[in-house]
Amino acid sequence: MGARWSNTALTPVDVAPVLAYKTSNSGTLSSKQKQLINESWKVVSRNMKEFGVEFFVRLFHKHAEYKNVFPAFRDENVEDLSTSIVLRAHATIVMQTIMASLKYLDDPEGLKRHLYRIVGIHHKSGVRKQHYQNMFDMMIEMLAEHNDSFGQLHYEAWYIVTNKLLVCIRQILDAIDAEYDT
Repeated sequence: MGARWSNTALTPVDVAPVLAYKTSNSGTLSSKQKQLINESWKVVSRNMKEFGVEFFVRLFHKHAEYKNVFPAFRDENVEDLSTSIVLRAHATIVMQTIMASLKYLDDPEGLKRHLYRIVGIHHKSGVRKQHYQNMFDMMIEMLAEHNDSFGQLHYEAWYIVTNKLLVCIRQILDAIDAEYDT
């Protein structure tokens, strides 16, 4: 399945205005955008484990060095990871964490409390800002591929969501880095 925009596959030229939007708008989600987020997330919530495993396998294919963040996966072939019980469990937890994070989008302090421990644990493993950015980019790509009706409005809504998450994660990482510097 490919991403759809008016029943036509998206091209880099089509997405360029959305990418510009991505960097210029991290504002509040409208009720329509929240509806689009919830509708497009249904494909994940129906089978978090499978979506999560596919997500990590694709992420490791695109960014092979990310596998090194996980000691259990370092020496594993990416294709073999799709049957890994450890990856299946972690992938499910990550998808559940993202889903829970969606509830805090209008509550920056609540979102920060929700993510602080998780970001802290991953910081110790070497996960940094760019890792999260690439992770969210992959998630949006997969949401588009798994939702036939995913279009420009979905992209815009998800970019607002991921920008909010990234702002929060960056604040947490900056606070953690400041603690280590003192």
